[in-house]
Amino acid sequence: MSLTLESMLELPSLRDARLVAGSASLSRTVTSISVLEYAEPTSVQNDFFEALEFGGSEIVISALSSIFDDVEAQKTVIRRLAEAGEVGLILFYLGIFVKKLDPELIKLADELSFALIVMPPFRKDLRYSDVITEVMEAIVKSESMNYVPEFLEQISLLPPELRTMKTALRMLRDKTRSSFILSDSSSNILEVCAWPRDRENLHRQLLEENRIPSSWWFKKLSIPVSHGRGMSLYAFRENGEAMDDGQLKEIVDMVHLFLSIWAKDYGEAVISELVSSILKDEPIKMRRLAAMFSINIKELNTMWIVDSGQEDAIRLEAKLRHLVEPYVHRPIMDLYEGMIVLFLKDGMKLSILKAEIDELLKNIHGASLILCEHLETTTDVRRAYLQVIKGLSIVPKLFLNSKVVQLADIKFINHMQSVIEDGEESIAKTLYPLRLLSGYEMGDELIRTLSAYLLDGNMSTQQTASIISLHNNTVKYRISRIEELLGYPVDKFPACIALYEACALKRMIDIGPLSK
Repeated sequence: MSLTLESMLELPSLRDARLVAGSASLSRTVTSISVLEYAEPTSVQNDFFEALEFGGSEIVISALSSIFDDVEAQKTVIRRLAEAGEVGLILFYLGIFVKKLDPELIKLADELSFALIVMPPFRKDLRYSDVITEVMEAIVKSESMNYVPEFLEQISLLPPELRTMKTALRMLRDKTRSSFILSDSSSNILEVCAWPRDRENLHRQLLEENRIPSSWWFKKLSIPVSHGRGMSLYAFRENGEAMDDGQLKEIVDMVHLFLSIWAKDYGEAVISELVSSILKDEPIKMRRLAAMFSINIKELNTMWIVDSGQEDAIRLEAKLRHLVEPYVHRPIMDLYEGMIVLFLKDGMKLSILKAEIDELLKNIHGASLILCEHLETTTDVRRAYLQVIKGLSIVPKLFLNSKVVQLADIKFINHMQSVIEDGEESIAKTLYPLRLLSGYEMGDELIRTLSAYLLDGNMSTQQTASIISLHNNTVKYRISRIEELLGYPVDKFPACIALYEACALKRMIDIGPLSK
């Protein structure tokens, strides 16, 4: 049997240690141990942390020396480690660096079922190496290949975002000290996990070029799947030491079981989780999921959100995917909270794709496409998404003749809603330019024409005439009359800003629910 956390705590170097939180994790398997002493959450260290490869079931040693007096930073480290699938943290030198363990830290670890182990406090004679040596020896001694049930248990205990084929192969790699490459039936490489860990690019290249050195041990294994034509798993060791048939059968069984239980829609489920992690601004989860498909998150600086209106969202998403796939090989696209979300990058033929989506939405009542562009960080993405959700319902009511709007339009809607929320005085002040027109003959018609001209007709009398079913000359006359009454041109900035806001606010109030 593999080494569990409970049995690890019985090792001589850990017998005086205390488990202060995360007792629910005592039965979890420990497969590795590492040291973490770059815990201060600076931007550089954040990038370093996110670039690390966590495969789950690892125990971490730290004194939290760089954040000894920052409880929030300590909680961030615990949260990140738990999110990455780590079993727990062994805290050294309590009372020397971290003066006192904050109750909030203990509470968080318990909530996350993350083991928080404290070495005897005020002890300067304790050494990381004692624990590392004993734990690694125990791991090696406990290793056996008959561990399919343990493998399934370890996977099931990981956070959902870490229940990936990449994690499963990493666990196999660490257990067997072997390299694994998974490919589909067309020999397209899906995953690479190398031993040693820094050899992934080399191993991929050697397999693609069919140049595996003769001194290496190499084996191609067939992985049956419930659909399709199967997959191939390539196993090899640089030291030439072969695995026996029993070990290879265990490996095939474990990969097959993983595909059957957790990866029935291998690829699509990962994309769905990736979209969710981007919109929730979960950087570690997001980067690890993106790495599975070699996606550079920083390049995805454009987000399009489609409100399906009265169309079934699942059906519309399928139609959109059909439009998008000729432009993007594996679109980062999914349904999220009822919205269809698509991430794109510069260099794609966005203008053509936008026109095709616009055409698709034309006959769908209430549908709209929101363009959120030039988003530099995932935090920008999260903020943009929240802005869109807040103002989306007003889009088809305010912009009557446009299916495609910008994030700036959404921000404008939210600004006008804040005017309404501020009360009657704020509303009256914003509507003041229209009061100058309402007192005159045909004032209501003048306001209707002005609203269509500014909000719907792109300040074109011809477009406005078509929209409100009037002759072009009639619209020209009314605009001229409005300018006489106001004393300034209605299409010149900055004067027209106040008019635009007044027309928009009146339309928003007239639609009903916001009149309060």
